[in-house]
Amino acid sequence: MKRQLCALVIVLSLAAGLAACTAQPAPSSSPTGHSGSHNRVTSGSSRREHYTQADYQIAASFRTEDYQTLSVEAFNRKVLDWEDENAYHQVEDAFQRLLYADDLPEDDPNADFFHTTLRYTWEECSVLHYNACTRSSMPEHSGSACYERYGDIYGDQVLVAGGYAEYWFDYALTDPAQLTVGERDALFQKLDDEMSAYLSGKKEETLKQEETMKKDLLSQLNRLLSQLDAKQITAVKPNLSYWWDPSYGASAYGVAELFTEEGQGESTEGNYTKEQYNQLIQALQTQGWQNQSVADFNRAVHTAFTQDNEQDYTKSISYFYELVLSSIPDSDPNAQFLRQTVSASLEEYQAKAAEVYSGKPCDPTCHGWAVGHQQADVFGEAVQVSTTEAGYSFTYRILKPENLTVAERDQFLQAVHQGAQDSTSGDKLTQQAFQAALEKAGAAASSDKIQFTGCKVSYFESWSEY
Repeated sequence: MKRQLCALVIVLSLAAGLAACTAQPAPSSSPTGHSGSHNRVTSGSSRREHYTQADYQIAASFRTEDYQTLSVEAFNRKVLDWEDENAYHQVEDAFQRLLYADDLPEDDPNADFFHTTLRYTWEECSVLHYNACTRSSMPEHSGSACYERYGDIYGDQVLVAGGYAEYWFDYALTDPAQLTVGERDALFQKLDDEMSAYLSGKKEETLKQEETMKKDLLSQLNRLLSQLDAKQITAVKPNLSYWWDPSYGASAYGVAELFTEEGQGESTEGNYTKEQYNQLIQALQTQGWQNQSVADFNRAVHTAFTQDNEQDYTKSISYFYELVLSSIPDSDPNAQFLRQTVSASLEEYQAKAAEVYSGKPCDPTCHGWAVGHQQADVFGEAVQVSTTEAGYSFTYRILKPENLTVAERDQFLQAVHQGAQDSTSGDKLTQQAFQAALEKAGAAASSDKIQFTGCKVSYFESWSEY
């Protein structure tokens, strides 16, 4: 199950320390989200930190078997002795790189320990070490809560919208010599869990009311803080921010937007090289693709385009696709695969994404063009007497994407196109008769896995050759 992630940005708000203190003080722990069960520290600037193995080992060394049973005072002094200038900054420098690092894996076994226990300790010791700073004389705790709604696009879990709260407050531990590290961490974890549960229990219509939610959540935060055991901790100056963000995926419906409604490039024309052709086929055509489910194949095609990290567009799969489509001959064995199979999968992913993000049904659309010639017997010879051309589109709904194979989907599309084409060979065909024939072909091709849902004739003309 994909882990739900909330955006998280922790802004530095500490002033410079004592003149003798040249290292950066601990981060203000005002976050903007929640990641797993810990708040990940990020600097709010464009600086990218990378930790060393030595940094990691220093931090991990404090996670002893009995660390949770130590008093907060004893543990804090062991980690960051605020009265030992050299020792303090040696450890703080390691924390600075590690906790701001963007390359520490989310699932690292020590990630929670680093971003909760050590962050709390760093914050508390920083106040004691930088006691000449103009900042608050109390450490600050921050937390975050979020509600997120996900949607399914052929097996891809996508974030549709979310409500996010950030909260922070100053605190003082009543007796750090008596309170254990485990008890302190549990206090903060319980508070964060209760705020998250409170937010998650709200309905979306309520969550969209940002000002109302901000007041409500701040009241809840105050209630929870008032229930803290005064013999352990005192909290003051609570504050909170909240926002509703429905913008996830608003412009991320998929790579189908790169192409015209018929799946061909808008402006890329010209001959393609054998290397470009081979790279395109290799990226899109996996072994046994015909028997893959539409869900699996559509997801794979979408991934091939969206995870194409080429900096030079002319070396990308998207460019190769447009280029090959613009000039691939009908005789090419992969022409139908690229024109119909891939194009349909891009369109279907796009339609499903639009449905997930909008909350409204959205069926994929397929476009076609039919040309028919009518003949008559003139003194025993077949002579072309009229021509009919029609441009059309039809929509369909995939009812069982996990069970429908790519071959079955393609057979459905081809059957509808063939029905449209066959109808143009009749005499005295009208636009209404052509549309009726298209609807009949769609109904006949439908099954319990895929269903024709409608059609539109965008162009129709029939003329006599004489």
